[in-house]
Amino acid sequence: MNFSIVRQTLGQALIMLLVFAVITAVAGVTGTTLVPEQLPRGMALSLPGEMLQHVEGLYPVVSSIVALVLFAAAGLATGRLTVRYNIYSSPTFMAMSLFAMVACGLSGGEDLLSNLVLAALFAFSCKNFSGSIVNGYGFDAIFCGAFYLGIMPLIDSGCAILLPMVPVALLLFRRTSREAVVALVGVLLPLMVFSYLNWAMDGDFRAPMYYILRAFSGDGFFDVVLAMPVQRWVLLGFVLLLSIVASGIFISGFFSMSTRSRYILIYHIIASIVVVAGLLLPAASDAQVVLLAVTSAVLLPVLFVRVRYFFAVVLYVVLVVLSVINILL
Repeated sequence: MNFSIVRQTLGQALIMLLVFAVITAVAGVTGTTLVPEQLPRGMALSLPGEMLQHVEGLYPVVSSIVALVLFAAAGLATGRLTVRYNIYSSPTFMAMSLFAMVACGLSGGEDLLSNLVLAALFAFSCKNFSGSIVNGYGFDAIFCGAFYLGIMPLIDSGCAILLPMVPVALLLFRRTSREAVVALVGVLLPLMVFSYLNWAMDGDFRAPMYYILRAFSGDGFFDVVLAMPVQRWVLLGFVLLLSIVASGIFISGFFSMSTRSRYILIYHIIASIVVVAGLLLPAASDAQVVLLAVTSAVLLPVLFVRVRYFFAVVLYVVLVVLSVINILL
């Protein structure tokens, strides 16, 4: 069986996904953060993100297995999105392998559960929003896309920067006012349910929202970016550079694509910009860096299918090497 970098089959992309999953699992470092004995004022429950860190510290093996299952599901969702809607000029499952190497490389093998849960939620959200481009109503897709996005700030406060992607999807995909109401319910439901549970256990109903928003206050701009090791800086810069080039190629051939493909790629370009902007804020965390794996996996094949095969192979090999270096170091 011939292996083509550009025209990857489902089996070939799945092998790459599993290879990087195994490498990350073997070299991975699980978190050791435990839930504090005394909760902040007004909180009767720890935020779900702190609970995940607690579970990861107590059960590292189980956490790694769960993280890798979510990782595989997110990769399959991303690959299925690009093939189902025929985004590229060439049929390929390349997005799966790109997601695998970028997600594993940017996570650096650390805190796998928190990082990959966020990446999976973001992948599921983008997939559902992209699937809302239908004739008629797309209530299920809109609700699920907003719901997954609404869970993310509970796990990582900095992900609240992504909530504006809900109105972006509604406007870009030309959804109706009824679907906008459904999206609003979906994005608010996770926070409202958690706030209600916190209140039911003698906490303050407003406390979860307060502590999520408080993470954005104060100093700490650029802290996450400046604290990155050199090898992760190189991988992140390389991925962003390729994404910019892919976006330029997409813009140059804007009208040669179907309307659905254009809207999906525009959505992922905007999402990339929002994620990068979020990394500069005080609420940013290392887990948010991994979110770029979702958007770049959708954007980069636009570049790979348009350049000569030799250059595509070189770029692909460089991505593989940089990702493996970040996982092992």
